[in-house]
Amino acid sequence: MGREVHAVRYHVSMWFFSFIILSAAISQVQAPNSPAKPAVPAPPPNPELENAIQKYEALRKKYPGEKSLDYNLGNLKYLKGDYDSAEKDYSNCLSQSDPEKRSEALYNLGNTLVRKGSIKEGLKYYKQALKLNPGDPDIKYNYELSQLMLKQQQQQQQQQQNGDKNKQDQKEKQDQSQQESQQSKQDKEQEQQQQDQQQTDNEDEDREKQEQQQPRDEQQDKEDQQKKPSAAEKDKQQELDKQEAEAILNTLKANEKNMLKKKYRAKGRVKVDKDW
Repeated sequence: MGREVHAVRYHVSMWFFSFIILSAAISQVQAPNSPAKPAVPAPPPNPELENAIQKYEALRKKYPGEKSLDYNLGNLKYLKGDYDSAEKDYSNCLSQSDPEKRSEALYNLGNTLVRKGSIKEGLKYYKQALKLNPGDPDIKYNYELSQLMLKQQQQQQQQQQNGDKNKQDQKEKQDQSQQESQQSKQDKEQEQQQQDQQQTDNEDEDREKQEQQQPRDEQQDKEDQQKKPSAAEKDKQQELDKQEAEAILNTLKANEKNMLKKKYRAKGRVKVDKDW
């Protein structure tokens, strides 16, 4: 975006300056305000910074009610990159009655959360700090910038969600298409199996009918064969038929001869008058 949140603010109670090593460490903390980026990695280890943190931890145990120790420990841990511990230390000093110190704690707490990537939470603390100190330009700047960052983050998240949804929709369509293709293939295979089974059943049925019909045909052929006269019987029958025909013919001839020999005579004479 070209703009970044302003860094945390640092202050140390004057009565702690007797610790030279702590003053040296804090002087490093009070170096030029380096811009803060959300969710940035922790810096490399700093032995002097670690030593300062240990000294401040010892002092906090000795003076547990001193909120400035919590505040400065938060600053040191922020510089170390231990943002979770810094957030906890800043939160411990939010109960201060001094509005200015409380606004600074809220401001630094907002910076810490933005560093962690929790822009929405950081915006909430910027807003509280701005209510306590509305004329502070850094608080106002970070508050407005965090609003833009949050809007951009939400847009990116929405784009990511849309992209994920499109991928999910595409995957579902592909899965559905594969399922339909598989189902169609299974239906065709099942239909082919049914056709093959029907063909097999028909063939079995035809074979069974043929097997049942064959003995009948054989029996019929046998009966027909039995009924059918043999060649000798045929010849004998033909000879008988011939002899019978000759006998009938002879009888007819004999009858004809007898009929020719017989004369018919009238009983009594019939006189025929001539008419000529």
